Amino acid sequence: MSRSTLLSFALLALSGCAPYDAPRSYKDLESLERSNDFSVSASLGGIPSDATEIDVYSDIDSGLTMMSYKTAQSVAVPEVFDRQLPAGQYQLVQDNVGFAGATIVDIRYGCESREVKASGESLKYQQVVFLGAASGRQYRWNSVNPDIYRRLCSNPAVGP
Repeated sequence: MSRSTLLSFALLALSGCAPYDAPRSYKDLESLERSNDFSVSASLGGIPSDATEIDVYSDIDSGLTMMSYKTAQSVAVPEVFDRQLPAGQYQLVQDNVGFAGATIVDIRYGCESREVKASGESLKYQQVVFLGAASGRQYRWNSVNPDIYRRLCSNPAVGP
C-alpha cells in the first residue's frame, strides 16, 4: 500500500466521514450534528450554536475542508486560531481558499501538527486552519499544502 493511500485512509479515519466532492448545505447546527459532516466542523474548531445556512465541503483526496455559515455572533477567536494573518500573506491564502466570490477579511489562523499511525507506519499530518468573515458570514477552512504550512507555521517572525 502506498504512503499516499495510507495517508488518505488515515485522514478518512480522522475525519469520520466519507469522501465528498460536492458542497452540502444544512439549515442549522442541529441538522449538521445529525450528519457525517459534524466531524468537519470539529476539525475546523467548531461553530457557534446559532449558526444557520451552513455550507460544508470536504475532499478526502486533497484534505481540504471548508465551511461557511450565518451567525449573529461576531467572529469569536477560539484558541486554535491564535495568529493574525499578516497582510503580506492575504493573497497567498485568498488564492487557495475556494469560496467563489468571497473576499474574506480579518483572517486568523492556527497551525496543527500530529503523528498519525496507519498500518504500522507513523505519518506526520500538518494543517493550517483559518477563520475569517465576509458579508455577514463566517468562513472556516484548512490547508494541508506543505508550502502554506511552512510559510505560515515554520517562520518564527510570523505569529500572533
